[in-house]
Amino acid sequence: MNKANVDLMSEARGLLKGNWGLPITVTVLCIAMVSGFSVIPIIGWLTTFIIQPQIGVGASIFYLNLSREKKIDIKQLFFTFKDMNRFGNIIGAYLLAILCTILGLICLIIPGIILHIAFSQIFFILAEDDNLDPVEALKKSYNLMNGNKWTYFCLLCRFIGWGILSILTFGIGFLWFYPYCWVSLAKFYDNISLNYRTLNLESTN
Repeated sequence: MNKANVDLMSEARGLLKGNWGLPITVTVLCIAMVSGFSVIPIIGWLTTFIIQPQIGVGASIFYLNLSREKKIDIKQLFFTFKDMNRFGNIIGAYLLAILCTILGLICLIIPGIILHIAFSQIFFILAEDDNLDPVEALKKSYNLMNGNKWTYFCLLCRFIGWGILSILTFGIGFLWFYPYCWVSLAKFYDNISLNYRTLNLESTN
């Protein structure tokens, strides 16, 4: 049974209480790396498509571990840079998801938004399984999000107010906003993954 979004967010706050130091450090590193490359003309734009998904999967590894109350380490942010096969699969999945979303937006706005949400779990999926190729990662995300798209959209909407507050603090609030959001999304991923496995197990019996 799916947990309510409010419960996932409450669990996230509980895990972060008194434990903000490392998540904030990871947030600073993520922002610095992505924004640092993006300011370089042309090369920076291309590099963003290579570095950004690696950081996204690395952050997913970190926050999945935090969500599951396992050991967390800043080095987890850079795990994907050590495996070139995994490195390439992440870029491929990221670009393929962007391409599908753009095609959906060109056809009609709504299909593009739906596809974007359907592929929203690829970072968490690739964080867990380094053997998946890009197409397999997108298929798994699509299947996981079947019946969960609206719940995910509502979860994101719950962070709008937090985002506005972060802007009003001249961006300082994002140091707490991003960890809170990431842990909540990691909790969401674990929740729908568990339900997906349970449904598949029941269907095979």
